[in-house]
Amino acid sequence: QLHQDFKSLVLAEYTLERVSLITGISSDIIARLAGEFATNLPAVAIMPAELGELNSGNSLYTALAIHALNALVGSIDVSGGVLVQRFPDVAGWPDFTQDTLGEQSLSQQRLDGAGSATLPLAATAYQQVAQRILEGQPYPLNLLLMLNANPVYDIPNQGQFVKALMKTPFVVSFSSILDESASHADLVLPASTFLETWGDDYIEGLGYPGVSLRQPVVTPVMDSRDPGDVLLDLANRLGGPLSKALPWKDYRALVKQRLSKVDMDWEKFESNGFWAQLVYFNAQPGSPAWSEVVGADRLNAPKDGRFDFFSRELYSILTKLRSAAPADLDCLPHFSLPAPLAEGSVDASQYPFLLVSQGILTQSNNWPGIVPTLQESYGLQVHTKWESWVEINHAAAEALELEDHEHVWVESPFGRVPASVRIYDGLWPNAVFMPAGLGHFTTVEWGRASSTRKHSGGRVGANPNELMNITTEPLCGQAVFNPTRVRIYKKGSQEA
Repeated sequence: QLHQDFKSLVLAEYTLERVSLITGISSDIIARLAGEFATNLPAVAIMPAELGELNSGNSLYTALAIHALNALVGSIDVSGGVLVQRFPDVAGWPDFTQDTLGEQSLSQQRLDGAGSATLPLAATAYQQVAQRILEGQPYPLNLLLMLNANPVYDIPNQGQFVKALMKTPFVVSFSSILDESASHADLVLPASTFLETWGDDYIEGLGYPGVSLRQPVVTPVMDSRDPGDVLLDLANRLGGPLSKALPWKDYRALVKQRLSKVDMDWEKFESNGFWAQLVYFNAQPGSPAWSEVVGADRLNAPKDGRFDFFSRELYSILTKLRSAAPADLDCLPHFSLPAPLAEGSVDASQYPFLLVSQGILTQSNNWPGIVPTLQESYGLQVHTKWESWVEINHAAAEALELEDHEHVWVESPFGRVPASVRIYDGLWPNAVFMPAGLGHFTTVEWGRASSTRKHSGGRVGANPNELMNITTEPLCGQAVFNPTRVRIYKKGSQEA
C-alpha cells in the first residue's frame, strides 16, 4: 500500500511562508538556518527536556519532526549527533513463586491508564490519576501510597485531586514535609531527605553506560526513615513470596546486589560516587548493531533498522485502535495548532494572553519545602524575593496601564492568583510568563512579611498550576497545560 511520503508533505504544506506564520520567524532567517543546519555537519536537533516545553498537546508529532531533521542530515548515532543511551547489565531480581493475590494484582491495568488501548505509547499519565480514582477506573482504589509526591499542588485541576484523596479509603504519604497532599493523608510517614538516604540512578545523556550513587552526607536529623528501607522492612514482616522477592535488609544492600554484575570496584564506586564505561561504539547503518539503534523499541512494526519518516509503528497501532486504516497524516510529523491559540474561541476574546509557566534554577524540584536561601535569590533576574511575578511585554503593559512592580490578578477560566508585574520586552505582546514553584502553604514563620502571610493563609507566592486545566494528549499520554489563556488586571479594578 502506498502512503504519502514525508518530502511531498513538507513541500506541499510547509512552505517558508507558512512556517514563518506558525513560528513568527521571518522566511529569510528560516532559510538561512536550514542551509546552515544541512551544510555544517555534524548538526543535531535537540528534543526539549524541561517540564512545560512539550506540553501543548502536539508533543508526539513534534518529537517525530525533530528526529526527522536528524535523520535527514545523517546525525543518528554519529559523533556530534544523536546517541543511543546504553545501560549497564545489572543482576536480576530474586526468583520467587507468585501467589494468587500477586498474579491478580499484576494482571490489572495501571491506575493512570498508561499503556492501555487509548494511550498505547504512554509510559506514564500522572495527570489522569485523580479523575480515574473518582470514576472508579479501572477499579475502585482502597489504598494509595505517595512517595515525595504532592499532586494536590502539582495537579490541582480545581480541587479534583483533593476529592480523589478524600474518596480513597486509606492514603499514606512518605514525605519530608507536611505539604498540601500529605495534609490529606490518613498516615504520614516522615521520609528522610535526599541528603540522608542512599540512592542510585543511571547516568543518561552521554551514550555510554554509567551509574551514579547518592550517599547520606548526614545522619537523619529528625525522626525519619528512608522510604526504601520502610518498604523492605514491610516485605520482610509480611513474609511469603513478598519477602523472597525483596530479601534485602535495607536499600543500600539492594543497590549493591543489583550492581554486583557490573565490572567495577565497589569501594571505588562508593568513594567516587559514580561509575561509567567511558566508551561509546557507533553502529554502522546496515550492520547487525544498527537495529538496536533505529526502531529498537518497536512493538508493532519490523525492527529492521530502517528510519521511518512515515511511522509504521503508529500506522499499526492506529489501525488496531480504530479498526480501520488511519489517515496518512496521522503517521507523519506535522503541526497541529494548540487549542488555546485558536483566536476565534470565546476564551481568546475574554482571556487575551497566553500564559507559559516553567520552573527556574533557583527553585529546586528536589526539595518541596520553602528554603529561605533560595527565596532570597528566587527572582534574581527580576529583583524579586518571596513573591511571584508575571512577566509582560511593555506594549501590553502600557495598554493595561500597568507599572513595573504593580500588584495584579492573573485570571484564567479556572482560577486566579496574585502576582507583581515585571515588564520584559523579550516576550511576545500576547504572551506572559509566571515561574512555577511558589504558592505553597507553610506554618513556618520566616522570611519577609511572615507575619502578613500568617494572616493570609500562610502562602509564599502563588501557584500558577491553579490557573490550568491539565488534560492528556492522545496516544502518548503527555500532560497538556501550556499555554493557558489568562487575563491580567489591577487588584481592585475587577473584583467580583
